[in-house]
Amino acid sequence: MIAIPANHTTSINIAKLVYDNTISAHQHHIEMLGLELEHASGVRALAADFLIRKYGEDHFDEDRLFSYCDALVGNDRLFESHDDEANRIPTDFVLDVGCPFGSLGSYLALRELLGDNWLLLATIEYAARWGSADLRSDPAEKAALLVERARAAFQQARHAKFERWHDLGRFTGFDEEMAGVDVNA
Repeated sequence: MIAIPANHTTSINIAKLVYDNTISAHQHHIEMLGLELEHASGVRALAADFLIRKYGEDHFDEDRLFSYCDALVGNDRLFESHDDEANRIPTDFVLDVGCPFGSLGSYLALRELLGDNWLLLATIEYAARWGSADLRSDPAEKAALLVERARAAFQQARHAKFERWHDLGRFTGFDEEMAGVDVNA
């Protein structure tokens, strides 16, 4: 039998406390992502994940991620679940008001906190702590299903014809570097 030092339990308790405090400090970001995956398509989050993996998180702030997501999935997916005149397909579910910079900032914060697997890890935390009763019944499995559903919707959105927010004349500060970027490559 292995002898466990007396302070081992204390170390475990401290690690759990630090983890729980970190997750609680990022609750808003986790909830933004989780609500999007639970109640909307999740295409914007998957587009952000795709782009962050392709270009690296240091390449982006919310403005640049906005431009790249717009180029990748278009206006309708970018503004999905946001109460804004640019959302041409409004639903009863409203995640936020105005441009989706809150969501985009949440993705970047969660990527920085949780690393490459941020999307699934944050969705598991959402499902376990703040999700519906159905999601809390098996958070890991239910989160994986939400991410898979969003991934399928993202693949469809990438190949659909769409209008970009920039093309609709709403974004006068268009990032010039986007003119030569092929986000689909």
